[in-house]
Amino acid sequence: MLYSPPSASTDFGDQLDAGHPREPGRHGGNANVFPWVDADADGHVVVAWFGGDRPGHSNDAAIHEPCPNQSIDCMKGWTNWNTYVAET
Repeated sequence: MLYSPPSASTDFGDQLDAGHPREPGRHGGNANVFPWVDADADGHVVVAWFGGDRPGHSNDAAIHEPCPNQSIDCMKGWTNWNTYVAET
């Protein structure tokens, strides 16, 4: 996945600042799924998605839903999913 640091404009897009890089290692490589994109007639765009707290393919149950020895409290070790939103 390519990463482009977010940037901002205070003059309606005539100039953009250099952007602010994300914290190294915080989200890089973790599972991100179910992106939603919405836009309005004025050019505002919103992107929302779920992001997991661990790397790996989102369909790999061994990573995201581990259950050693068929334990009865397996969900304690499952991936924690967070909701992220970016808006322009």
